[in-house]
Amino acid sequence: MYRHILVALDNTELSGVVLEQAIAIAKGLSAKLTLLHVLCSEEGVSPVMPLMPLPDYYPALASTTLDQYQQEWEAFSAKSLAHLAEAQAQAEAAGVTAEHVQKGGSPGATICEIAQELNTDLIVLGRRGNSGLSELLMGSVSNYVMHHAHSSVLVCNLSRVDSSDTHKKASSEKATIG
Repeated sequence: MYRHILVALDNTELSGVVLEQAIAIAKGLSAKLTLLHVLCSEEGVSPVMPLMPLPDYYPALASTTLDQYQQEWEAFSAKSLAHLAEAQAQAEAAGVTAEHVQKGGSPGATICEIAQELNTDLIVLGRRGNSGLSELLMGSVSNYVMHHAHSSVLVCNLSRVDSSDTHKKASSEKATIG
């Protein structure tokens, strides 16, 4: 049924729950996993773009601030890539063929784009449980993916997972066949 599964991961500990579920599905179906991290400034642990002083008045300070931000962004990118490599090793240790990809962009659109490029059968991602005003203000990657993906989508409800115990299984809230 599913032969190639795209797993969208972020840099939070809760992404381990999503990975565990994806590995279990892939193992049961002998499917391949592609682990994806989307580099974006909206991720909670990403570097924050500093407020810039007026370059006309403080050119050295503006240059230093930009250089520091660039270094922080490169460190964030490297840490994210290392996280993906660890996830790939975890999948392979479980006997699942896996690869990883990191790409910059808007998370929802990039997940859908990569899934279509790779012709995946299923997308697995997490949902933190934001709704109402918080979802309106912050957006919902899972909602975007469910409505724009060309493949099936499995959303793991992470709002029911105790963040102090990431080894608990998240309940699967929605599975949409597309």
